[in-house]
Amino acid sequence: MRRACLLATLSIILAVFTGCEIHFLDDVFPYDVNPFIKAVELSDDGRAWSGEEDEITFLVFTDAHIGRHDSKVTDNSARILEIAEDYDFVISLGDLSDDGNIEYGPLVDFLSRLGDLNVPALGILGNHELQSDRMRDEWEALYHAEGIFGTVGRFIYGPLSIYALDSSLRIFTLAQLEALEQALALDDNPYKVFITHTDITSGEALNQSLIFLLGTGDVAEQHRLYRLMDQYGVGIMLDGHRHSGGGLIHVGRSFWEFNHDALHTRGDGMFESRGVYYVYTLDVESGALTIDSHLARDGGLLSTQTVTI
Repeated sequence: MRRACLLATLSIILAVFTGCEIHFLDDVFPYDVNPFIKAVELSDDGRAWSGEEDEITFLVFTDAHIGRHDSKVTDNSARILEIAEDYDFVISLGDLSDDGNIEYGPLVDFLSRLGDLNVPALGILGNHELQSDRMRDEWEALYHAEGIFGTVGRFIYGPLSIYALDSSLRIFTLAQLEALEQALALDDNPYKVFITHTDITSGEALNQSLIFLLGTGDVAEQHRLYRLMDQYGVGIMLDGHRHSGGGLIHVGRSFWEFNHDALHTRGDGMFESRGVYYVYTLDVESGALTIDSHLARDGGLLSTQTVTI
């Protein structure tokens, strides 16, 4: 009898957990108003889309890990400050911090100096931002205080919509995905991009919805994101987290994922990272998106790839 009760209980638990769209962490997306509905224009001191540009160029980096003091680690964040104003805007894909210390001097100094530049900067959160028991609202307050756009929402630069998604706990949640779909249905911009911290296609880093042991939560959220990209014309998803990135992946019939190398350099075996930043150029007429990867230490060009979004 006891065994039968136990089996019945396990069956119920499995039924709940494998229900793909059931999430127990929806409170990690605590927005009363859909943050993707109202578009925020990326601009800085009058620097904004004029409507006359043939191209949009933007700078992307991820996993700077400012404050990491392991052996053989080089902090390359200064390179971003040197070149940022050469582009229309800048995007950080998360893990800007290493230990979640929101008061760490070099981190605050970087954000302050970036915010003082004459270029719009957009930042999202990675899993390392939430270490030291820090909360999202603390990071949002810091970013906004330093003049940095973020950390969740829809940001536009002319014909380009950038959807900043939160995967800092390696989940998206049903609440976020439903809010995202509502906004996409109303967005008539010709070019749409998702940015998030955690890599999606590899499946190696996305343990979601407290059901990673069953292996179903990540698949459910992954495929819903793919469906949204396909249905609403999202051309590419930009992410990081892996440090030694997976590069460009043609995920579906009409969309891509690009997983970026880390900005910081680290040379210790399995955790090695080269230290890379990326320059994106979108041809406004054709939708061709060119991705140039550069070594952070000297700006050397590593590769060039072009896709159509």
